[in-house]
Amino acid sequence: AITDENARTAIIPLQFLDAKTTYTATIYADAPTAHWQTNPMAYVIKQVKVTNKTILKQKLVPGGGVAISLKK
Repeated sequence: AITDENARTAIIPLQFLDAKTTYTATIYADAPTAHWQTNPMAYVIKQVKVTNKTILKQKLVPGGGVAISLKK
């Protein structure tokens, strides 16, 4: 996901995942101090367990985005 110069929260439902499987989501996201103009390289990487019932709420900073890798 990417955003324009406006910060927002991306709502990411994962209902497309297999109902009987737990996944590890590796999330590459904007750091709280990131900004497209003043701090464009600030990011964090975290891992969380998710299922098809998980709804991720991901903050996107101005000019930012998020990438998510899912593995069984």
